[in-house]
Amino acid sequence: MADSTNTKDSVRAGRRLGRVIMSVAAVIALVAWVSQVVNLTVIGYTGLPRLPGEWRPFFSMWRIAADSDDWLYQLGGNVALFVPLGLLLPIAWRSVFRRLIPTLLTGLLLSSAIEIAQATVISGRVATTDDVVLNVLGTSLGWMLWHAAKALMRPPA
Repeated sequence: MADSTNTKDSVRAGRRLGRVIMSVAAVIALVAWVSQVVNLTVIGYTGLPRLPGEWRPFFSMWRIAADSDDWLYQLGGNVALFVPLGLLLPIAWRSVFRRLIPTLLTGLLLSSAIEIAQATVISGRVATTDDVVLNVLGTSLGWMLWHAAKALMRPPA
């Protein structure tokens, strides 16, 4: 009986250590992700004229889809940019972000802060509500990937 208890304790300790390592790695990846998002959305655009924002929901998406040859890059890029956030938040802080709503709210707040900064402080960027919608969609896709991976990695009963 004592051997099975020791084995179970060892397995639990190993799983706990694995979760801690994954959490630390996810936090490091989130820091790297944030630095890249800031680089892509904020840095490097000073000195250009201020461009008007587009605040009508879905208007710029339709215009890009109809008029642009690189519409997939434009629209898909905004979705893909936030997939890592939805994937990494529940790995880093499982107790808070294991549910979809806190993860989506974090994506919404971060994306909104970027768009507000682009509209008020950063010259040469166009702030749109569509970017926020697409970023939140990317956050939700990342969370769904995490949820699916978690279900696939669950040991059989």
